[in-house]
Amino acid sequence: MKTVPARHLFWIIPLTALITSPLWGPPAARFLRPRVSETSVKGAELKSVGKTFVMEDIVFTQCNKGKQQWRLKAASLYTAGSEDDIRLIRVQAEFIGDDHDQRTTISGDRARYQADRQLLSINDKVTVKTANGYEMHTPQLRFQEKKRLLLADNGVTVTGERFQVTGQRLRYYLDSNDVRVEGRVICTVR
Repeated sequence: MKTVPARHLFWIIPLTALITSPLWGPPAARFLRPRVSETSVKGAELKSVGKTFVMEDIVFTQCNKGKQQWRLKAASLYTAGSEDDIRLIRVQAEFIGDDHDQRTTISGDRARYQADRQLLSINDKVTVKTANGYEMHTPQLRFQEKKRLLLADNGVTVTGERFQVTGQRLRYYLDSNDVRVEGRVICTVR
């Protein structure tokens, strides 16, 4: 019997894989497919915006010149139409000042980050805890990244250790911790 040189055996392996691919291909494809769970995100909302990308339990961090500026955690993330329009579910954002001990945290049920405008909008049960100890509640909040400014236009309540202020609009500058409340302002001192 004639022996086959080893160099001729190398074409048998790819040929065997090709011929048997109908047997192992579909189970391998199911195993390797990324798991996408839409249970944590409203399925109808995803279908209506034409989702293109979904992630769960994500953490974003933004750094500038080697210094961490902000960190954002979300239970779910998906894109809506384009990669520059990111939607988030159950959001917690932490903004870090020049002194790393100065941190302002924001939480909310839903958010939208528009990368092209550098605008983060947080909606539904928004709570802000500032670096200087104030707590703010509003139905909707926007963060302008370039100015490091938080804006609220749909009513806000600011609570401190000995006071509570309510108003229609809010401006909060993260770098200076300055708070401005405008429109039908009511202040209660305790």
